[in-house]
Amino acid sequence: MNVFHSKADIEDRLTKAFREKYKRKDVVLTGILLARPEDKLTKSDILPHLNYWHYRSDYYADFFCAGYIPVDFENGTIAVDAYIDDLQWGFSHSAFVEIVEDIENTTDWSYNGDPTLILINAYFDENAAKLDFHRLLRINFRELSLLKNPPTPTSIAENVFEFAKKCNEDESDPIWELSTKFGRRILRKGIKTAFLSWLPKWLSPTVAEAMQFEVVHEI
Repeated sequence: MNVFHSKADIEDRLTKAFREKYKRKDVVLTGILLARPEDKLTKSDILPHLNYWHYRSDYYADFFCAGYIPVDFENGTIAVDAYIDDLQWGFSHSAFVEIVEDIENTTDWSYNGDPTLILINAYFDENAAKLDFHRLLRINFRELSLLKNPPTPTSIAENVFEFAKKCNEDESDPIWELSTKFGRRILRKGIKTAFLSWLPKWLSPTVAEAMQFEVVHEI
């Protein structure tokens, strides 16, 4: 997991990752988790897994947890029951609000308070990484929990990590194509369709109902 307060912070860390650890040097799938610790679902089904997810996603993807920082990083941080690399982490409401407002100002979407994972592409031009909010996939964990036979955040996360690994490690993978319109690699069938194809078949129909894919605007 990564300490950050803004969209610019995320892009700075992604720039370093492109240069130092990613196999792909043009585009990677990136996750932004919006999940406040006061939420019951976050507390029971997300916080206990942050340390595992930290290691599970390393080297081929980065997943940023908005507002979560080491408890001694700055004043105003509240301690939460989450440990990453044997260090207790906390939650900064000001940092969380800053990244939420960055996303809202970049897109037409407004955060509704539910624990949500946003999946987007990050592009690298050899100088800097840029997040692409033109196409994004939102996974609302509360809406998923209300479905019949709902998948857990953990089961969804495992599939996200496998999907990200496939997308980000194999430069020849056919799910990517070079878009003449955008001048860069994009997922052949879009993030939602491509991701659903990786989910267990019994899970796909219910998860599809709760996933919100949005083309924010065209370039």
